[in-house]
Amino acid sequence: MAQNWQLGVALALVLSTPDAAHAARSAGRAGGFHSSAPSRSYGGGGMGMGSRGGYSGGYSGGMYSGGMGMYSAPRIYSAPIIVPGPPVYSPGMVVAPGAAAVVTRGPDIVDIAIVSMFLVMAASAATGVLKGSGEDWEGAGSGRPTLTRVQVGLLSMARGLKHDLDRMAARADTSSSRGLHNLLQEVVLALLRNPSYCVYGAASQRTCDSTSSLETAFNKASMKERSKFEQETLVNVAGAAPSRTPLKRGSSSSSDKPDELVVVTLLVATDGSVDVPSKIDSLASLKQALQALGSLQQDQVLGVELMWTPQAEGDYFTRDDIITDYPSLRQL
Repeated sequence: MAQNWQLGVALALVLSTPDAAHAARSAGRAGGFHSSAPSRSYGGGGMGMGSRGGYSGGYSGGMYSGGMGMYSAPRIYSAPIIVPGPPVYSPGMVVAPGAAAVVTRGPDIVDIAIVSMFLVMAASAATGVLKGSGEDWEGAGSGRPTLTRVQVGLLSMARGLKHDLDRMAARADTSSSRGLHNLLQEVVLALLRNPSYCVYGAASQRTCDSTSSLETAFNKASMKERSKFEQETLVNVAGAAPSRTPLKRGSSSSSDKPDELVVVTLLVATDGSVDVPSKIDSLASLKQALQALGSLQQDQVLGVELMWTPQAEGDYFTRDDIITDYPSLRQL
């Protein structure tokens, strides 16, 4: 009885995985991580909590004191007042026209209103200068460092698009932030221009506390995706010279596999949030996600990695493989 059970399991394994014996599961990969911003911690302290990296201190000098914005007692000040017109008579004092009299008093409601208006105007002007100069490290949306993953399953008929991915990856400048930004835009445009080939999609995001932890999450996500490949046959990463490796073992012709697919993965690390739908279940939501990535400015993009499988000619990727390796992909 035990021997029959073992024989049945072995036979089932042989018959249920014919594709795994032929598919080389090749992949292409291009990108890198380049952060020009200093590593910063995004604590949750909020206003007035200097120990957590938030806003500390505050306006002082008679109006505010300390990071919590507490009022202090108003100061008493002296101000010269120019008196026009006829002489002014007051008990114990006569002021001639055009003379200056020193009157000592405390601030009234008008003084407080004027000072408040001045502070609001000054704060607005300072905010505009920071945004215009691009020195606001928070980035557009003032979000935390974010890692975004968008995946697209393409029909096998998209051979021209597959060749475009080969060309983009091979010539990309992965040694600079500008080169990574250009690679991201080229890939996004190529996918947006071929919506009829897109049949599966998925998107996910995670936020990090600092650019250092963002880079760690980026590398971890990259390793997870790469573990699904058996061989990387085209690589252009982190400024190294692009390399091509021949397929180590042959496979059946792709024309013999009508369910062949190409899966494209984009990992994008940004300094700030990205408005990507939490669920990709239609061409419209996929388009929205791709457009959000394509509209990012260069200084927002810290890391980009493009991966696609299969890359080598003669290799294939079936719908059964998608269920196993990409369970989050949804049919569009």
